[in-house]
Amino acid sequence: MAPAWLSRYGALIRAAAGSDLPLAMMLGHVQLESGGRPNDRTSLDERGLMQIHPATSREMGFDHDRMFDPAYSIQAGAEMFRRMAARMQRDFPSLFPVRNDFFWRVVRFEFSIGSGATRQILRAMLAAGFRPQMWGQFAEYIESHRAELQRLVKHDPVKWSTFVERVFSTGEKLVGGAGHVFGAAPIIVGLAVTVAAVAWFLVERQKGDVQI
Repeated sequence: MAPAWLSRYGALIRAAAGSDLPLAMMLGHVQLESGGRPNDRTSLDERGLMQIHPATSREMGFDHDRMFDPAYSIQAGAEMFRRMAARMQRDFPSLFPVRNDFFWRVVRFEFSIGSGATRQILRAMLAAGFRPQMWGQFAEYIESHRAELQRLVKHDPVKWSTFVERVFSTGEKLVGGAGHVFGAAPIIVGLAVTVAAVAWFLVERQKGDVQI
């Protein structure tokens, strides 16, 4: 049975994901990070449906006080993942020539373990002559080099690679079991979200917080 939040926010999430962000990643993220509770807040002050950290809000120019607004949180989360993806391809162009399933799982891994740790791990792989082309290869390398990578980044990378798999598998189940949410009716919602997204972008750009 689909969670109740999916009927309330699923169409908004689909519209924010557009044609570039994996819908399964977005839905699984919301389910496992906030349980679909828009007022969720952690001891680290991660807020809302997308559980964005205050440091991320500062870095990306988001209004952290608005993260309890579901529409704002969803739009900010989508923007966050897009910027993370752009940076990842800029920093590792030969490793990620296309934005495939492997690429997006690494981006989601970055959300969990942090940008610095992710880059340390990727550079350690490349320095060892290992160039993963699929998520399974990436995850297997982390598993077999767990101790040394944990010493390097001060976090358990296997914990977070396993969590990434949970995010995507959870999201895939939600996508597969919620056809009624993503039917014709949400198109109207999608148009409304598109208008809201443009308005959000223009307001943030006027503030100087959004860069192209």
